[in-house]
Order: sequence, then C-alpha cells, then structure tokens
Amino acid sequence: APAELGVAAEAADLEAVLNQKLRHFDLEISGGVRYGKLEYSNPSATLFGIGKVAFEGIGPTLGVAARRDLGVQGLSLFGNLRGSMLVGDVRNGSLLPFMPATTFEEEVMLIGENQLGVAWKHDLGQHLQLELRTAWETQYWFSNTVSDDVYGIGSNLALTGPSIAVELKY
Repeated sequence: APAELGVAAEAADLEAVLNQKLRHFDLEISGGVRYGKLEYSNPSATLFGIGKVAFEGIGPTLGVAARRDLGVQGLSLFGNLRGSMLVGDVRNGSLLPFMPATTFEEEVMLIGENQLGVAWKHDLGQHLQLELRTAWETQYWFSNTVSDDVYGIGSNLALTGPSIAVELKY
C-alpha cells in the first residue's frame, strides 16, 4: 500500500516592536516569545505503521526587518530575518514499528526564517491603507533529538517558496 507522511508546522508570536529610520531605510527590530509545534504523522496502516513524532515548545524570538522605497509611488523592497529558540517536548508515537513510543522532555528546537520581496502601498482614504506584498521566504526547523537517527526519520524541516500577502490597515 502507498505510504503517507503528513507534516504540520504551527507558530504564534507575541512581540514588542521598535521602528527606526536610518537614512533611506525603515528598520524594525522585534523581540518576544514564540509558541511552536512541528509534527510528522503517518495516518495509514502500512509497513511503517500508524504513528507520529511531534515537538511542541515555547521560547524567545528575535527579528530584524528593513524596507527601502524604490522611488515609484508606493513601491518598496523589503527583507527580514528572525530566529527562535523553543524549549519543549518531543513525543514519539511510534512512527516506525521498531521505535518505542516515548517522550523526550526539555528538548530544544531552533527556528530560522528569512524573507525578501517587494511591496506596494496605496492609501484608500483618511485612515485606510492597502498593502500588497510578494516575497520568497525560507523557514528552517532544527532539532538534534531525532534528526540524525540511522533510519533517516529526522525532525528537521526546511520550507521555502513564494508568498503573497494582502494587508488592509485601519
């Protein structure tokens, strides 16, 4: 039977932000706390069995972002970097038959992110602003706990690709 492997990643941040102008750049420095969850699952009854491996934790996050207007009305170039260090538990729900179900406590998950793209802003009225953004972004989740096992299961995850955002500010 064909095997399935599900991957789910969640993150939520609570941050304080400092905005600063430096010559032609708008800078943003942020810091706070992040909750994150990364899960691999195999929902099918196959040779690999039914099970999942999940990390869930909380920890500090720091970020820096820069934006520069391109001279065309409302068009700008932007980029950002963010790093997080989460402490939490890795739960192995026996993804493979020969791996026992167990929990590894107080494990560390590092998350690195970057983004580079273009944005366009347009004022729609007295207190209303529309912003359209497109970017290439990368996110990397890294943990030593089960990343280098002999069976190649791993807990490391790299995501990369284009993103599109529409933001309406009031």
